[in-house]
Amino acid sequence: MNGHKNIIDFKYKDHIFLFILYLLFSSGFATMGTLSILTLASVMVIYLKRNCFNDNFYILHFDWLLRTFWISLPFYLFSFIFMKFYIGYLLITVTTLWTTYRIVKGWLSLIYNDEYILE
Repeated sequence: MNGHKNIIDFKYKDHIFLFILYLLFSSGFATMGTLSILTLASVMVIYLKRNCFNDNFYILHFDWLLRTFWISLPFYLFSFIFMKFYIGYLLITVTTLWTTYRIVKGWLSLIYNDEYILE
């Protein structure tokens, strides 16, 4: 058996793993919180599996998703608090657009194997 084939298969499995993490992460936002448990599960998996990857490409993606989560979380909380003043609706819209932009940008970086998109 050729050793190079195993390396390619391993990288391919890492790509699929990260693709599934993006899918889980985005499902909570796409369903407007109905499946937010999947977003939380993806964050937990990232924290658990982050040290298993040595490739900078995957570590960048893990950091990208974690930053997206931790930055958007307080904005969503503030948005819900300010909904009674109607400014919350604007804040939710802006936060959702920003989060969607970050998810799409990260996913495109994964698909095109381009880590420079994330900088």
